[in-house]
Amino acid sequence: MKNHPLHNRPNRELKDQSSIDKILHEGKFAVISMCRNNEPYIVSLSYGYDSENKSLYFHCAPQGLKLDFLKFNEKVCATVIKDKGYIRNECGHKFESVVFLG
Repeated sequence: MKNHPLHNRPNRELKDQSSIDKILHEGKFAVISMCRNNEPYIVSLSYGYDSENKSLYFHCAPQGLKLDFLKFNEKVCATVIKDKGYIRNECGHKFESVVFLG
């Protein structure tokens, strides 16, 4: 994702595929953002991860708002976050995340 507007913290980028796989295997849900015209939509979805094929599989009903958005614009941005808790007395938060486009 180099030279992409989402990539503004290269010093924190995870490059090791096993670290990325670990986050995706341990994640509980992904947050998917979509857009049609100028209307944004975001939804949290459970998923399964196939590390061999580098594929995420999402639960989805055969109809609904997210499918309406995807029919209009199939491009999405999403994230899976591994929460590691608040940092006391620092107003910070420990986490690891994977951001992906699809």
